This record gives sequence, structure tokens and C-alpha cells, in this order.
Amino acid sequence: MTVNQTRDATSTARLAGLGAAGIWLILLIVNSVAVAVIFFSATQFQTRLANLTVNGKALSVWKANQLREDWAANVKSLENAKAAVQSARTAVEDDRQRLRGSLEDESSLSDQVYVLLGDLTARIGPVKPDIVSKVSEVNWLEVPAVIQEHVDMTKNPEIKEALDTFIVGRQKWLDASNKLKVAKARQQELEEVLTKRSTELEQATKSAISLTGEDGSLENAIYGFQTMHDNYSLSYFVTLAPSDLLVLILVIAMGVLGACLQLSFVYTTEFSEKPISFYIFRPFLGVITALVIFIVAKAGIPLIADTNRVNVNFRLTHILLPL
Repeated sequence: MTVNQTRDATSTARLAGLGAAGIWLILLIVNSVAVAVIFFSATQFQTRLANLTVNGKALSVWKANQLREDWAANVKSLENAKAAVQSARTAVEDDRQRLRGSLEDESSLSDQVYVLLGDLTARIGPVKPDIVSKVSEVNWLEVPAVIQEHVDMTKNPEIKEALDTFIVGRQKWLDASNKLKVAKARQQELEEVLTKRSTELEQATKSAISLTGEDGSLENAIYGFQTMHDNYSLSYFVTLAPSDLLVLILVIAMGVLGACLQLSFVYTTEFSEKPISFYIFRPFLGVITALVIFIVAKAGIPLIADTNRVNVNFRLTHILLPL
């Protein structure tokens, strides 16, 4: 069997059985990809927020988080205000139906009292015609006193019977009238509550608009941030990290993934020639490489581009050359 055939057989066996190195490699890749995706999405989200402005200033992730909290509180307040308005409106409509019923009852009983009063005056007319007009003109509450003052009830039982019937009908009307007054007062109170709740809803709406802008430019970003807070807590907390830290961890994850790319090739082609320690320490080399590149890109380029430092280095070189 040739060397290549042996290598192929070993690679196939390792692929089938994986082994400790294979399991380590899979875990490394999966975790590195997960970290890279989460931190890359957080970086992208921060970039989108930075493109928005509030009062002429770029929106930071911490300011956006404060706006998210205020917006969530306002949304809750807005929902409560809408529910309160709907509840108050329903109460007003329901009570209005009862008020109509009270009005109808009071009107019906009032008509009945008029009929009873007419029957009473008709019976008084033949006995005391001079007080008929007076009975018709005085308040219903004063009618019994006027009649009893001028008519002897013991000698006119038919008048007494009509008067008693009138008093019973009048009392029913008084009860209905008092009930109507209470219903009107309650209706007024409910309408005042509805007005108050409507004002609160208007204020809550204005407050919500003030956070997202008249054109709603911030609404999508804040709503997305709130959705992340409610459903993706890990991504939410990662997004609140400083942007440089996000980029640094993303660079480390990419360095590990770069190392995993080489390790995957080695594992499938040269596994028998490499010790387990190679698979353990190789990703750290990728991390170091990525960090060096990142630091040079972030700090090295400004250092090289600084004309003052370049001039100083040039002068020092000329001074030290003769030495």
C-alpha cells in the first residue's frame, strides 16, 4: 500500500470516527461562527443607529437604549390610555341607555300625575269651584295642603279618595324624578371622566411622537431595539457593549475561524502527521494574527500617517547613522 493510499484510508477513518480532534474542531467552528454572527449583527445594528440623528447629533447605542425604555413606557401608557378611553366611552354609552329609561319613566309618571290632578279638580269643582284654579296652579307638593285647607274630607270621601290616589302617583313621580337627577349627575361625571381620559390619550400620543419624531424616523430603529430586548436578550446585551470591544471580539472570532479553515484541511489530509496539541494551539495563532492585524490597522496607520512623528524619526535616523 502506498503512502497516499494509507493517508486516504486514515483520513476516511478519522472522518468517520472523528475522534477528540474532530470533536474539538467541530465545537470550535460552531462556537466561533455563533460568536461571529452575534457580534457582527450587533456591530451592524450599532452602525445603523449611528446613521440616525437626534437633535442634530449622531444616535449612540446608549442613547438609543434610553429612548427604547422611554418608548416602551410610552407605548404601555398609550395602550393603557386607549383602554381607559374605551372603558369610559362604554360606561358613558351604557349609562346613557339607563338615562333614557329614567327619562321615559319620569315622563310617563308625570303624565299620569296630570291625569290624576285633572280627576281631583273635577271632583273638587262642584264642591269648591273657587279653589280649582288655585289647585291647578300650585306646585304638586302643595296640592294636598291647599285642598285640606278648604275642603272637609270627612264630608267629601270621593275627594279624599282622589287626593290619596294623587298623592301615591305624585310620590312615584318624585321617586322617578330623583332617580333621573341621579342618573343625569352620573352621566355628567362619566362624560367628565371620558374627557379626562381622552386628554390623557392625546398627551400619551404626543409623547410617543416626540420620541420617534414627527416623521417617525426613529420608530423602526427603536421598535427593532425593543424587539431585540424582548426576544433576543443575548444579542441585546451584546449590542450595548462598546463598539471597539465588539469589533475586537469579532476580529478574534474571525481569527479563530481562519485557523479552523486551515485545521479542517489538515484534519482531512494530514491528521496522522499532526499531534493533538497542534489542533489545540493553532487557533491561538489565528487569534494572535488577527489581533496584530487589528491593532496595526487601528493604531499603526494613524502613527505612520502622523507627519510630526515621521519628521522626528527622519531626524533621529540621520543623527544616529554616523554612529
